Amino acid sequence: MIPGIEEHARQLHTAMLTELRAAIRTARVPRIELARAAGMSTVTMQRRLTGKGRPFLFGELVAICPLLGMSIVDLAVRAEVALEAVTP
Repeated sequence: MIPGIEEHARQLHTAMLTELRAAIRTARVPRIELARAAGMSTVTMQRRLTGKGRPFLFGELVAICPLLGMSIVDLAVRAEVALEAVTP
C-alpha cells in the first residue's frame, strides 16, 4: 500500500462529509427526502452524515447530490479543495 494513502482517504472522507452537510444546509433539503432518494432510513442517513457506521456508498451519493444541486464530482472537488486549504 502507498504510504499515507489511508490517512489521506480518512481525511478526504471527513472533508466530503463536511461539504455534504454544508450543501444540505444550503439547499435546505429534508433528511427524510435525502434518505428516500438514497434508499435508506432516516436513521441510517443520520449515521452516515455523522460519520458513524459505514461510509456512504457511491450510488447513495450519486442519488442525493442532484437534490443538493451538485454532482458527486462537485462534492469530491469541494472536499479536495477544502482539504488542500488545511493541509500544509
